[in-house]
Amino acid sequence: MKTPRKTSNSKKVVDLTPDNVSGMKVNDLKMHLSARKLSTNGLKADLASRLIQSLEDESSEEKGKMSKQDLKKEEIKETAEITGEIPEKAIEHIDKVDASNMSQE
Repeated sequence: MKTPRKTSNSKKVVDLTPDNVSGMKVNDLKMHLSARKLSTNGLKADLASRLIQSLEDESSEEKGKMSKQDLKKEEIKETAEITGEIPEKAIEHIDKVDASNMSQE
């Protein structure tokens, strides 16, 4: 699972997610945009929008790098968190299938 980025520039540590970007201060937005080599010009709404787009792009890139099995495991884990079920058996099955696929290559 993707680990949230943290920012400690403000008084408290905040998870850097698209959901909480709009509550950030302009200086924090500019800091995160600058770290990504993105423009720091514009109104707060423009900065927030630019940072949210960057975070979503980063998330898409990370998911694009994951194998189909890893994506399935993530999906099972997320579903288990929501439903309270235990995903170990399904993940064990995926691991066995993955291992057998590797041995055939």
